[in-house]
Amino acid sequence: MKKIRILIGLAVCLSLALAAAATTGPRPVPRPTRAAEEQTPDAKQYQAAYLLVLEEKWEEAAKALDAFIQANPKSAWVVDARYWKCYILDKNGDEPEKAFKAYQEFVKLYPSSDWADEARANMIQVGRQLVEMGKREYEAVIKSMENSGDDEVTMAALYALRESGGEGALQTMIELYDQSKSSRLRSRIAGILGDFESPKAFQKLAEIVVKDPSPEVRRRALEGIAEKKTPEAVRILKDIVEKEPSLEARRMALEALGEMDDPALIPFLKQTALTASNEEMARAAVSALSGGDGAAWTDALLQIFKAAGNPEIKQAALETLVEKNEKDAVKTLAPLLKDEKDAEIRKTIVSLLGDLKSDEAVPILLETAKKDPEIEVRTAAVSALGDIGTPKAREALMEILKKKIKDGEDR
Repeated sequence: MKKIRILIGLAVCLSLALAAAATTGPRPVPRPTRAAEEQTPDAKQYQAAYLLVLEEKWEEAAKALDAFIQANPKSAWVVDARYWKCYILDKNGDEPEKAFKAYQEFVKLYPSSDWADEARANMIQVGRQLVEMGKREYEAVIKSMENSGDDEVTMAALYALRESGGEGALQTMIELYDQSKSSRLRSRIAGILGDFESPKAFQKLAEIVVKDPSPEVRRRALEGIAEKKTPEAVRILKDIVEKEPSLEARRMALEALGEMDDPALIPFLKQTALTASNEEMARAAVSALSGGDGAAWTDALLQIFKAAGNPEIKQAALETLVEKNEKDAVKTLAPLLKDEKDAEIRKTIVSLLGDLKSDEAVPILLETAKKDPEIEVRTAAVSALGDIGTPKAREALMEILKKKIKDGEDR
């Protein structure tokens, strides 16, 4: 510990100017919560809501989290859900005061939770925005929360060590991480370790991803690995997906691979989606394929849809296809609807066509409403035409109604 203090002191002397930079940092991004290897009903419901957070579907995520909290008030996942409720208010950005108060209440209720440091940091950031908007009453609150003194010096030292580089600086950084009980400090170290071009730094980041108790620290370590986009980074992330016991770590690694936007990863992500024994992993692999641009990514999702045995994965692939290619979604969905044998999947396709609210889908839905062998699919097609709601869709509905009346008279 004495060695670390000495090195930190030297680093501060080298770069006191970095102290200001150390007090700020990138705002946190969504990241997975504690591992949920146990597939209890409440864990499954929570993970489904959390996936909506990852996909930045804020309104849907908020409703799903509310439903989870109401249904499972004593679940071990409630604290996590309440944190994400605060986060969604923050990310929407429409009511920063409401977001500030939500974080404030969270910190008050759960001061020792895994999310407390993150909530405080976010609260300070939102408070600064409010001050900049002229709401000076928040200034005193955030000043009382911001760390000062030795913590500021330590943060400045971390950045100075990063600038100095070298194996000695790296070793000091690793030792400081190993001895720190502060998740905030460990998170900063994890972020800085990603700046080192060293196998030793990569090895430490990989260890942090699977062992650190803080979700924020694990996320920062994964980001540090993924940002490199090197063969070594890909190897580490693939190893985590294939070998790590923690479901959470595997899912995070898949997400990081998807963010690399590397077509060479498509076969790996597609194979994971089709063969993963855990449904959450398969869905995460499908989600990872949503990030890339180009025909190869779309083709992979189509192949997953056609080959997947699990209806939930087929549906996830469909929804991702529509999100990626909304402009050409009708052309993509039409042949799938024609060839699909599963009535439930046809209903899903019909529903997605209705959600597009495009006249291009009207003749497809009209034919389905008339000719599909299953009444529930025909009914869904009629509802989808109602969802489109254009004059052309109303004409199609009238045609269906007239046919029904005529058929009745013929009988």
